Amino acid sequence: MRRLLPVHLKPKITVSRFVKRSIDRFFLVLIIGMTSAVAVDAQDTAFHIAFYNVENLFDTIDTPEKNDEEFTPSSKLQHGSKNYKIKIANLAKVINAMSESRNMGILGLCEVENLAVVNDLESKLSYSKYAIIHEESPDERGIDNAILVDKKHFKIIESGKHTVSLGEDERPTRDIIWGRLKHKATKEELLVFVNHWPSRYGGAEASNWKRVKASESLSEIIALLKLRYANAHVVVLGDLNDYPSNESVSRLEQCEETESCLKDLHARFEGTDRGSHAYKGEWGVLDHILVSQSLLKGESDLKTSKESGRIFKKKWMLYESSYDGKLYPSRAYGRDKFYGGYSDHLPVIIGILK
Repeated sequence: MRRLLPVHLKPKITVSRFVKRSIDRFFLVLIIGMTSAVAVDAQDTAFHIAFYNVENLFDTIDTPEKNDEEFTPSSKLQHGSKNYKIKIANLAKVINAMSESRNMGILGLCEVENLAVVNDLESKLSYSKYAIIHEESPDERGIDNAILVDKKHFKIIESGKHTVSLGEDERPTRDIIWGRLKHKATKEELLVFVNHWPSRYGGAEASNWKRVKASESLSEIIALLKLRYANAHVVVLGDLNDYPSNESVSRLEQCEETESCLKDLHARFEGTDRGSHAYKGEWGVLDHILVSQSLLKGESDLKTSKESGRIFKKKWMLYESSYDGKLYPSRAYGRDKFYGGYSDHLPVIIGILK
């Protein structure tokens, strides 16, 4: 058994002045080097791109043509103005924290009910200089996708949507919305696509074909637009409701190292405890940012790296589970109760260097 000597009996260790000065110099150089690295990184980063599933950002109005009755003042959730304002403020808090010390050039959103709620959210952002790309979706609940674009650094040249058709016997799903953006400083163009693919309702295997169909639809619109704008970089954002190794996602990377081949910058988190969404206590990567090889080769003014992908997580965005004591994304609503949280997803983000 090891015994500890009393303090007054411990041997004294002396350090020469020469050694002390050498140690001091080492740490001084280390600190300067670290500071310089941070400064260079901040200087070289042209902008950031992020995606956030904001989970059921509904207004309080019952729209007859939508199945949105759940999010109204008279529903079990009692989704009135007070709760709506808390939801907007909380989402803005996340985006503002994510944007702090970062130039948030492009932000993709999903699960927004309409343009009005996106406008309400955008108005609460500390950097409120975004143009909004939004299209109404055929989804029966009325949830759509949107893109926020920094007007100071980008010009929206054109935008549109692409339908994901699952057949007449299936419920309609969300459209893919896209924008063709010009980066003002470099004059380079980006084709940005925001997706929210069909859920795993009914089982992952049974519903797999729906997400494969969505993946094929995405490839179709990318190919079409790349024929017109061959030099544009491609950026795909979205809650794909599948993991990087699943068929629908992995097929986007299964090609030669060509311009049309995409790279999932969040695939490296699969199988770790650093996912964007937790289900039954297990973290997984359902939210993705994929980019074209043109942004990875470093041959253009804008570029990124395979290690650029991050998952944005702060402790205040999480709650401690009473079942296992672990931390999970804090939701605004859980079943019939309002918890006043944020979303059941965490945002994903990448940096683009200049």
